[in-house]
Amino acid sequence: MLHSIRAFLSKLRVEEFFAICISTLASIALLFIDPHLLFSPLFVLKLMVRYFTFGDPLYTLFFVFIWAIVIWYIYIALGKLVSNLIERKSVNKKETLTIVSHSLPYVRLLIPVVIASIPVYALFLSASYFLRNAGHDLTLLHWDYTIFSTSPFLTLPSLGLSTFIEETLFYSYISLGFVVSGSLILFVLLKKIILVRKQIFSFLLSLLLSAPFFYFYSCQDPGNFFLRNLRNNRFPVEIQNLLQNYRPSPFTADKISVMAESETFSPENSVPITCFPSAHAIWGALSVYYLAIWSPLTLIVSVPWIMLMLTAGLYFAQHYLVDYLAAIPITVLCIVATNEIFRAKFFKRKAEGNS
Repeated sequence: MLHSIRAFLSKLRVEEFFAICISTLASIALLFIDPHLLFSPLFVLKLMVRYFTFGDPLYTLFFVFIWAIVIWYIYIALGKLVSNLIERKSVNKKETLTIVSHSLPYVRLLIPVVIASIPVYALFLSASYFLRNAGHDLTLLHWDYTIFSTSPFLTLPSLGLSTFIEETLFYSYISLGFVVSGSLILFVLLKKIILVRKQIFSFLLSLLLSAPFFYFYSCQDPGNFFLRNLRNNRFPVEIQNLLQNYRPSPFTADKISVMAESETFSPENSVPITCFPSAHAIWGALSVYYLAIWSPLTLIVSVPWIMLMLTAGLYFAQHYLVDYLAAIPITVLCIVATNEIFRAKFFKRKAEGNS
């Protein structure tokens, strides 16, 4: 038995082993905290898609379509099998196995994402509910004023930007899921498999490194805590004055409401505890980095995009400025650790597989 387990583990790639560990820890925690979510993967998947697409049906369809491209080689394999069946009216078993075996490595790339994403997101949902009254938003706002002498989510909307610029900011912000997915798919189609594996491992590592912050500095984000005031908090007089002077445009107010509704999780309007540090900043920076590794020319587009996205996070009250500051060391650590782990002798064989 132990020999079989050891043989199985020896064949795992580093990102697969890491995903299994994270998924196991999240599942054990859910078993004690909220077993209902643990055994409701389709329900959790639905909420996760709604969160990453901000509840927009068109973006949901596009998001699903993007991920369907990852198994493009499965489509090709099925096409060949059907073509052979029609032309020959029979299927050669050896040829069939060859076609299938050539497509399976690309499906394997999805395994870490599938294994880890649902239980981890379910754990965040559960933690969001249990920590719904323990928000540190006042502390984060205080840090913004202490470090930067301002709080952009209150001041930026008063600049009187045109609707075109506001729309550009909004769509830049909600595009993160598509940029992350698109970069992974691009690497798959170009057969840059090592970049796919490194990027996935970096994303998983970022979740692990961010988890303590999510727990000890849980927060709702400026939009939910201050603007919507889900908990009916009583704010200090100076904050009340700032909120009274907050005058967003109709477009901004509408989009803040749309985004808030898409990420609100019943019961009792609990929201994902992923404001500090900013997952948008971490995942966006990782995507920019790995695209630049593939081709430095991508920086011409990716750098303006991430600047717009981060600005939009502040403009639409999704983040405090300090959230981005906290994301910097986590992003750097993810990149350095991933490169070192894939370079290490122990993982050399796994890291070079299919590269």
